[in-house]
Amino acid sequence: MERSFDAAGQGATAFNRKLIEIAQRNLNSGFDYAKSLAGAKTLAEFVELQSSYIRNQFEVFAGQATEIQELTKKIATDTSGPLKDQMTKSFETVRKAS
Repeated sequence: MERSFDAAGQGATAFNRKLIEIAQRNLNSGFDYAKSLAGAKTLAEFVELQSSYIRNQFEVFAGQATEIQELTKKIATDTSGPLKDQMTKSFETVRKAS
């Protein structure tokens, strides 16, 4: 149980760090986007920058969702692994005693 709780705590820390990292990247991207819009000289350039940013953000968000999904799977595996191992050992001990 202790190893599972330790893994859960480490997983929560890793998850929070990942969310902060993603938020920072998104914030930086937003500022870069705002700067590029401020430099647009024509309406057509403004619209093209906007369209490009939106397309790119859909791809970025999909990638970020994948990152979070993979991290969540790892946390679940790391957290449940020690419990699974202990249960297997306990059942094996009971089976041998029978």
